[in-house]
Amino acid sequence: MPKIYVLWIGDTWTEYNKLWPAIKALRDYLTANPTLEPQRIGINAVDTDKGYISQAVSYTTIIRGVMWPDAAVPTEWTGSLDANFVAIPLIGIIKFPVTFASMSVAKGYTIEKYEWSIDGGATWTVGDKAYTHTFTTQGTYQIVLRITDNGGDKDKSKVLDYVVIEAKGPMGKARAKKVKAKK
Repeated sequence: MPKIYVLWIGDTWTEYNKLWPAIKALRDYLTANPTLEPQRIGINAVDTDKGYISQAVSYTTIIRGVMWPDAAVPTEWTGSLDANFVAIPLIGIIKFPVTFASMSVAKGYTIEKYEWSIDGGATWTVGDKAYTHTFTTQGTYQIVLRITDNGGDKDKSKVLDYVVIEAKGPMGKARAKKVKAKK
């Protein structure tokens, strides 16, 4: 459900994609403009899917948000993303495809963009929730996933040091010797 938050200060208003930026903007305004005079302030949650139906955010929530330090803000307010993925198989083999599958979560939003890097973030490839790559040389590769949600937030996963090996048969490079049959 797409939602915007409208911050009212006096007769002016500003739209935000998430609650926390609206509360933070209000906190910044109140810090910069201290006064004991009554002010018309408020934040409305507007559901854009239902014809712009609006509901006021409670003053208790606003006051709590204004008083909290940034680190104490609930993740529901920030729409926080959590970028994470798994590799299948756990160890890669040269010339065999490896799939990296996103296990990412976007609380209250939808992930719109998946970007994958196999070189620690130096270059990025836009892909899907799952990304398949075939390595041609053995070594350790730094795999990173970067995601973007429909609210504009971005998050980057931790770097995965992914090991790719050269597969050798059970006999390695040894050659079978011809054996003469016994008579």
